[in-house]
Amino acid sequence: MRVFTDVMQNPICFGISCFMNEITLRGRLRSATRPLHNELDALIEPLTTPEAYRRYVRGIAGFRLSGEEALRSACWPEALNDWRPTFLKPELLADLADLELEAAPVGDVLVLDCPEKTVGLAYVLEGSALGARVLIQQAQALGFDQNFGARHLVRQVSRPTHWSGFVERLEKMDYLAPDKVMSAACTAFVLARDAMIQG
Repeated sequence: MRVFTDVMQNPICFGISCFMNEITLRGRLRSATRPLHNELDALIEPLTTPEAYRRYVRGIAGFRLSGEEALRSACWPEALNDWRPTFLKPELLADLADLELEAAPVGDVLVLDCPEKTVGLAYVLEGSALGARVLIQQAQALGFDQNFGARHLVRQVSRPTHWSGFVERLEKMDYLAPDKVMSAACTAFVLARDAMIQG
């Protein structure tokens, strides 16, 4: 299971349809971030003990709070003027308080001074909602819920169509420099991975 981004893919593709998928911005992002994505998934799952869940919350809070703060002063592309990621700061702060934790430190500060960097980070942040559908089940099995410790996961899964809305807009942004978008997404995954290690 992929926790952080695009899990909605058909593993079987042939000929021109497979080729076309790989040359879309979405396809290129998925391919470019796959190794880092796999590393991150291995650090997160499975959440089978309260201690593992606490490490996850500490790590994801460090990355997510830093990323959300960067987005508030980001340079947004016109295609996303009517769209913003699902912000989780209030829920994460409440979960940290519930668990008596502090967010993991994040070494680098993201500076989103061009639309490509903003899109790359948004791809990672909003894609995490897909994995949240699995993580919330694991959290609930450990006794965490919308009233204690798992508010941020409940918030993430409350907007099931928000990711598809981002993908629709992503495919209209052919004016962006794809290498810059992919680089930004990879940077976001590295920061998430490092925060999870700190957790």
